[in-house]
Amino acid sequence: MTSAANLSKTAYRPPWWVWWWFVVSTILVAWDTGFVLARPRSFAGGDLHFLWKPYALYEKIDLVYSRSWYDRRDGFTSAQGASLLSLSLSLCAMAELLC
Repeated sequence: MTSAANLSKTAYRPPWWVWWWFVVSTILVAWDTGFVLARPRSFAGGDLHFLWKPYALYEKIDLVYSRSWYDRRDGFTSAQGASLLSLSLSLCAMAELLC
């Protein structure tokens, strides 16, 4: 019969880089979510833009993130960019890997 102590010793542990992948991706998802939720203050010229300076270039490449798209009041960017669900799932996965 397998005891609880033996199960914890034989539980699968993913490689170290998997945990770091979750750490890095969670930070990036949180940063992107912050940019989208802080619009228009996160746009170039906004008082919070210093937190998202690289997005000044990204807004020119991906127009869905641009001010002109924001002014259209199209909710697509908020729906896919402000992925609080994705952020939550990443945090849960990291917590599971730590246990």
